[in-house]
Amino acid sequence: QYTLDAKLDMPFEFGGEHIVVVGGQAIQGELTDGVFGLEEGRSGAAQEHNMYSLFAEDTWTPFEPFAITGGVRYDNHDVFGDHVSPRLYGVYTVTENLTIKGGVSTGFKTPKTTQLYAGVVGFGGQGTSPQFGNPDLKPETSTSTELAVYWQHSAGHNFNATVFRNEFEDKIASQPCGGSLALACVSTGDYADLGYANSSKTVNIDKVVIEGAEIAGRYMIFDSLGLRANYTYTDSEQKSGAQAGLPLTNTAKHMANATLDWTITDKFSTQLSSELRSKRYRGVSSVTGEQLFYKDYVVYNLGAQYRLNDAVTLSGRVNNLLDEDFTSYQYSFIDNGDGSWTLSTEDDYNNKDKARSFWVSVNVRF
Repeated sequence: QYTLDAKLDMPFEFGGEHIVVVGGQAIQGELTDGVFGLEEGRSGAAQEHNMYSLFAEDTWTPFEPFAITGGVRYDNHDVFGDHVSPRLYGVYTVTENLTIKGGVSTGFKTPKTTQLYAGVVGFGGQGTSPQFGNPDLKPETSTSTELAVYWQHSAGHNFNATVFRNEFEDKIASQPCGGSLALACVSTGDYADLGYANSSKTVNIDKVVIEGAEIAGRYMIFDSLGLRANYTYTDSEQKSGAQAGLPLTNTAKHMANATLDWTITDKFSTQLSSELRSKRYRGVSSVTGEQLFYKDYVVYNLGAQYRLNDAVTLSGRVNNLLDEDFTSYQYSFIDNGDGSWTLSTEDDYNNKDKARSFWVSVNVRF
């Protein structure tokens, strides 16, 4: 895929300060069919998708504490046609420490070239989960509304809170498929015989509403020790289709992160971080009809940096410090109706990339 971006900023004065931004984007994408030649597609076939976009926005400051941004974007896709997306956003600086932001924006998102292929388009979970495309995908449109408050303290503390609501039509989403799930994978070819416990397929969900709230902040305990944390509550609901009333797949209702930063010396610093995710909806069982969920989890990570001199910095990190196991499965047998049974395996977490890993780097600046 090739992408070309261009942008021009033009500040001027007219009834207050204006900053006008105009630009464009051109994308040319091509997919060549075939992942190991095992799916049912024709190996070597290619499909091409091109899109160009034009956009313009103006940030106007009619009086000093207040600025408003209005913009519009035009997208034209050679398969999915054209679409116009406006947005409006305001920022009001109440005091030096307090700012209020809010606005409404619309969006238009076309499927990626890879997502429009009927066979296997890639793998997740470090190679353990085939991902299937879908040639029947439609573009996604959305309307997003948010209101946020930001507070900043001279001692380095800060806090912000945001409430949001996002409404989608034809939302492009990846959902688990195959096995005991109601959603079937398609064009699997010989992959169906390889025993993968998890597979996913890109689909359109007619109508989805995601709303919630997020809080985040930083508190300086000492000059050398600070705590950063954020929490997001997300209530998602599919408004139409076979899963109307159910949550969006793989979306945690509760998410939290926290990091303790300690600058031990002017050369040595370290961070201890944690990541929490509540259970995530994965689909409906084709056998029992019950809702299935991935398990909740908490992981801890430890990182450090040491500056040898002005040019060289060493960094290291241990992800999943306590070596939590993300490879557990639930097993069941499905009655084939002919006297035989098929073993079904369900991944408890679908997070193979959260397994313990070690990362070391050297950064040299000239």
